[in-house]
Amino acid sequence: LTRAWLAPIVEGAGGRVLQASDPDEPDLLVVDLTAAGALEAIARTRSGPSGVFILVFGPHVHGEVLRAAREAGADEVVARGAAAARIEKRIRSMEGPR
Repeated sequence: LTRAWLAPIVEGAGGRVLQASDPDEPDLLVVDLTAAGALEAIARTRSGPSGVFILVFGPHVHGEVLRAAREAGADEVVARGAAAARIEKRIRSMEGPR
């Protein structure tokens, strides 16, 4: 469900959605905090050598989880309702998606 919702936003802003098997390194990692293992994925990505920007979204009523995402290393954390606009703005602000 998230990928189907996200792909048109990313592609409409000039980006490309990568698959896990894709050898390219992403410029932006979008994480849905309601997905299993979301906080672990943020921490794992941040602990590696990658310079990827991590944008996280989740329900605004889950303030504790949103704070935990920041602590895990997310660069930007937004409420679900603002996610589409923030993702699009972030992609458009990049020099050139891969």
